[in-house]
Amino acid sequence: MNIVILGSRGFDTLEGNIAETLLHMGHDAHIVDVYQDLALLKLSRVATYTLMQASYGLCVFLWKRLCNYVVEHKPDLIIVTYREVVPEAIADLKRRLKNTPVVHLNPDHISNLGRQYILMSPYDALFTKEPFLAENMRRLYGLNAHYLPESFNPRVHMKPREPKPDVEAVTDVDLVVIANLNPYRVLFLERLLGAIRREVKIVIYGGPKPLPWVRSRLEVFHAGKPLVGAEKAAAFYGSRIALNTMHPSEFHGVNCRFFEAMGSGAFLLTEHRPVIPDLAIPDAEVVTFRDVQEAAAKIEYYLDHDADRISIAEAGYKRASRDHTYEKRIDAMMAILGGGGQ
Repeated sequence: MNIVILGSRGFDTLEGNIAETLLHMGHDAHIVDVYQDLALLKLSRVATYTLMQASYGLCVFLWKRLCNYVVEHKPDLIIVTYREVVPEAIADLKRRLKNTPVVHLNPDHISNLGRQYILMSPYDALFTKEPFLAENMRRLYGLNAHYLPESFNPRVHMKPREPKPDVEAVTDVDLVVIANLNPYRVLFLERLLGAIRREVKIVIYGGPKPLPWVRSRLEVFHAGKPLVGAEKAAAFYGSRIALNTMHPSEFHGVNCRFFEAMGSGAFLLTEHRPVIPDLAIPDAEVVTFRDVQEAAAKIEYYLDHDADRISIAEAGYKRASRDHTYEKRIDAMMAILGGGGQ
């Protein structure tokens, strides 16, 4: 198939991983990026976004103009990841490419729907990682919405080959957090460190450091940079415990770090969500917590029980490799659309 992804280019992004996987599966894949391909605008990403949000009429004009790049590829399928594409642009694509399905894949939590353009656009199908949102879209709004979890890319999030205990001994990191220090995460981590009854070596990766209005002692643990690809996988794998917290608006579903940590061969300690038993066996493939005290107790326990920790990490890696790759998600999408997948 010839597939166009309407979204942002970049390595180890949702769009980048989808495109890489489609090519790996034997499809043709092209990313059309409003912030790079719209020749009319020679502005920064932030300036372009601000300008397009300032005037709805201008926004419609620019998005329709960008649709020309999509149509030029003569796609068999269009996957949109932008939330800010106006309904008129999607209608224009549907008019000009009558036999081409146009679907939206929303990778973010339920509170980040922008101006909710996706609800007013004539998509053939909507895919979201949040089952609560998918259900409401179907039940309340009559939309063709489906739950599609996030995933990991084994060719990008490459599990290191060395035995995990050997890597842990060299790295000597008890707890790694690979995520931005947003206020909810800062509050949780500060409480967690106060609840752990032993000294732990913690490293935090992400960008930027705490926002200007967030003052936190966690800054001393911040490595000062984000991680992507194999470097991110190595940090997950080399830590004794990869800690995953989730946005409070991720009500039932999980974030991409859940799958990336498992797929990197990490021991994953993750905040509980209702869908987790469908994705991994608790206490066998991942370990979950519901509050600060439970998280602290499990950190202390698994730092003292290396064999249990390594066994769970290995089982989680096997489960992720079997069930949670981008190939699996694309096959599921294709099956829903009637394409059959690979």
